[in-house]
Amino acid sequence: MNRTKRGTRPGRPRKPARSDRWSDIVCHALKALGGQAPLKAIYKIIERHPRTQGSDECNWRAKVRQTIQADDRYVRVAPGVWAFANRYSPQTVAKLRRLRRARYPRRSMRTA
Repeated sequence: MNRTKRGTRPGRPRKPARSDRWSDIVCHALKALGGQAPLKAIYKIIERHPRTQGSDECNWRAKVRQTIQADDRYVRVAPGVWAFANRYSPQTVAKLRRLRRARYPRRSMRTA
């Protein structure tokens, strides 16, 4: 009889550990860089992480960008430079986000 741990199914990948989630990986990298850094420096820190190794994660840079842009913990302070939002006042964060939205508006989904 093939027994597995309760709650797991054979053949299914396990859920990543808390420290293996992209949001946590990016957060630790930005902390290591002092809370504000260019995207290239963030990449340089993250490329040493085991999650970026192997054939499964060939697009990890895109995932890092997606994580930073989607998470409210981060704010773009200059082109290519990101920081923790809590380093700035709420008014400054709102202004920085407005400026970014003005420069890079969200695309609307058009139906034909």
